[in-house]
Amino acid sequence: MARKSEITLKNFFIFNSNLAINEGEEEKKILFYHPQELEQDQKIKDVGLSEAIIKFTSNFSPFEDCKSFRTQKTCQVYFEAEPDYWMVMTINVPYVVKTKENVEYNEYRGEDVHDAIYEALLEQSYNMFRLFVGTFADNSVCGDTANLSQKLLTFFSKYVLTLRIANSDVMDITKTIQYLPLNQALFLRVHNFINMIESTFEVVKRCIFLYNEQLVWSGLNPRDLYCVYEYLGGTVFPKMLHSDLQGGSVSRNYMLSQRGNYLTGGSGQDAIKPPRVFLYSTDKTPKNSPKMYFYDSEGVSTSKSGYHLVIYRAFGAIICLFIHDKTALTEDLYGELQAFIGPQLTTISSEISEFSARNSAKILDSTEGTSPKFLFFNDFSLQHDTTFYSDGVVHKNSSISRDIMNVIADLYGERSGSIVSEETIVKMCNDLWITHKKSNSRHFIAIVNKNATLLEIAEETGKLCDQHIKNVFFDKQI
Repeated sequence: MARKSEITLKNFFIFNSNLAINEGEEEKKILFYHPQELEQDQKIKDVGLSEAIIKFTSNFSPFEDCKSFRTQKTCQVYFEAEPDYWMVMTINVPYVVKTKENVEYNEYRGEDVHDAIYEALLEQSYNMFRLFVGTFADNSVCGDTANLSQKLLTFFSKYVLTLRIANSDVMDITKTIQYLPLNQALFLRVHNFINMIESTFEVVKRCIFLYNEQLVWSGLNPRDLYCVYEYLGGTVFPKMLHSDLQGGSVSRNYMLSQRGNYLTGGSGQDAIKPPRVFLYSTDKTPKNSPKMYFYDSEGVSTSKSGYHLVIYRAFGAIICLFIHDKTALTEDLYGELQAFIGPQLTTISSEISEFSARNSAKILDSTEGTSPKFLFFNDFSLQHDTTFYSDGVVHKNSSISRDIMNVIADLYGERSGSIVSEETIVKMCNDLWITHKKSNSRHFIAIVNKNATLLEIAEETGKLCDQHIKNVFFDKQI
């Protein structure tokens, strides 16, 4: 059986050409480089080659930057995060080891690497840095980049190790979140609860409410929301699960208190204390909370100060509180928050649990066996619903092959900017059909594996759309 390699990260670096004007100062333009143990001369060569490619291609397309560059063995993607600040990521193309005339050779599978997926991954890495640390310009003190270089090293030396290079797919392009659908009464209950928190505690500026890692309510703009959700899914949720497994499915003290616990923030010995999350805060409280910054759509800070992210859990419900960083996070404040939030959050969590149990059977029926798979997402609200993943967790246990994911990425990329309602049907070589329905910012993608005619596939997709997103309007002409 032929051996096949995985898609891996070769290097990741950030540079600014304006920092090295004179010859012999090339190393000054390099703000961050991974892997760090590489020789300095090789780093300079890699950065210089990327810089040359970007400048050369700008002669042919002055109004659009070069986004990617391919060779047989690598795919390099570029992103100008801020004026003159370039981020570059190089991906090793996977290969299959084959034998010809008793001689082994590598057959590279360049089609397995989709440029748009890794461009989105690179852009998201900047968004995460900006959320927790601030912009590159904000961290360059009076033109001195030493502070910025240190911040980049502190953040990205850990962050690049968490990049899902081998498991990235079209969901990295859509940047959407799984929402939990509730009935009107339950949703209003959550909404009123959030309003009560923000009106009672003036220091709480924004809130996010989740249940079983699915979003119920958010007071953030979509781009910041996706970054926060990525942080929760990549750091907080896994450590929370690990903490639960260490002490049993539910802690005894947790059951006795019936009030929940802090995941970040809080004090005292009775609360469950999961492993520490990423901390880039200067706060000196006994248990720090991540400090975050929010920006508007133009990248301008909406506030000169940041916010502490305090996370509180009661059973399956999690509420994220964004507290102004000028507020002292004292034991009294934590006690008041817990006394107010704990009992109500426990009750709401129980009500949502009962509602979810009644609706779980319908969800299971639609994800079993070889039934057609679907993906629905909304570019505007960043909401998605899908059966692509067997356990419901994005990027894990996907039942969709990489070549199909790449075709879906192509369909989305070609039509994401279109304002008309349309439907596209693609037939693969193995009797597998992919349908993409688009109406305004809403997309519905269906994967049907059957030997059928074009008309039959269109009818099958229509039934699937009506079954799973019947409350979402699509133009009747498509």
